[in-house]
Amino acid sequence: MINSEWGATSDPQVVERQTREFDRYMLGDVFWDYRNLIPDVKAQPGGKNEDPALLSALERPYPPVIAGTPSGWHWDSASDTFTVQYSTQLPDHRSGAGLKSEIYIPLLHYPEGYSVSLTGASMVSRTASVLWLRNKPGAKTVNVTVTPR
Repeated sequence: MINSEWGATSDPQVVERQTREFDRYMLGDVFWDYRNLIPDVKAQPGGKNEDPALLSALERPYPPVIAGTPSGWHWDSASDTFTVQYSTQLPDHRSGAGLKSEIYIPLLHYPEGYSVSLTGASMVSRTASVLWLRNKPGAKTVNVTVTPR
């Protein structure tokens, strides 16, 4: 499920509240009001042609691929800490042992890199903006915490 075409605001506090609600229900979202984020839509985005506070509220970690059944995730913008928890049982009740999950890690919030704390999975690889995990055999749940380095 995805929440599309929301965001008729340039208030970062409103955006943070709304994105927390989406995360609470594990919903993807599409912020549709580009003019609030990029004042001059005819010019290249970036630098003075973007709202940095709004971009910071919108650009947050999320798990696009979960090898199991998610029970929740949370982004704490005050500490730049992201947590995600999931069962290694797939929605169809098969085991997700050995399968891979992916977490998007935005460079905006982790310019110096990030640290990862894991239980129930091992890190397969990582780049500056993507973390790949593999469920450990026998693990029932996976807990991940990402913090700034």
